[in-house]
Amino acid sequence: MWIANNWKEYEVLDCSSGEKLENWGGYSLIRPDPQVIWDTEKTLKEWKRPSAHYHRSNRGGGEWEFFNLPEQWNIHYRDLTFNLKPFSFKHRTLSGTGCKLGLVFRYYK
Repeated sequence: MWIANNWKEYEVLDCSSGEKLENWGGYSLIRPDPQVIWDTEKTLKEWKRPSAHYHRSNRGGGEWEFFNLPEQWNIHYRDLTFNLKPFSFKHRTLSGTGCKLGLVFRYYK
């Protein structure tokens, strides 16, 4: 396993109540995460004012609620550029890889 610890434009900010608060290139996203089983106080301001929030449906799937998120944007990791674009489902892929990273990525070298 390789550790990708040189991200400058991605960060997990907080987790609580089955949700993860992440920063993707300056945009805060709230997404469900079944591994977050603790219920801690959500004190960060981004919990109240995210750029987008994915709401899981009781019937399966779910939908994004957008507040301040562009249709697409770029982030970088070392010498790679990733083009991010939210889709109508929680998991999105790094283009062509099938990894569950949370957004559709297209990468450019």
